[in-house]
Amino acid sequence: MPQYLGGRDKLFEYLQEVEDMALDKVELDGSCFSAFQFIVEEDGTCTDWKVARTDCDDFADEMVKIFDDMNPWIPGVHLGQKRK
Repeated sequence: MPQYLGGRDKLFEYLQEVEDMALDKVELDGSCFSAFQFIVEEDGTCTDWKVARTDCDDFADEMVKIFDDMNPWIPGVHLGQKRK
């Protein structure tokens, strides 16, 4: 299974930073839920970002723009080979 560099705690720190950056650009009335999906390629880059579910489109679209610049992950390995 792919892993974020620095582990789960660093991932959550990054997600908080990204959320704050998106909130600086989008005005929300109340709470917001968004779920995303993406692929970690063999070289660790994240591609094919998609909004899986959201109740606030502008916020989710802004998050995807920011996610496009995410640092590479440690790719998954299956049978000794790096995999998507």
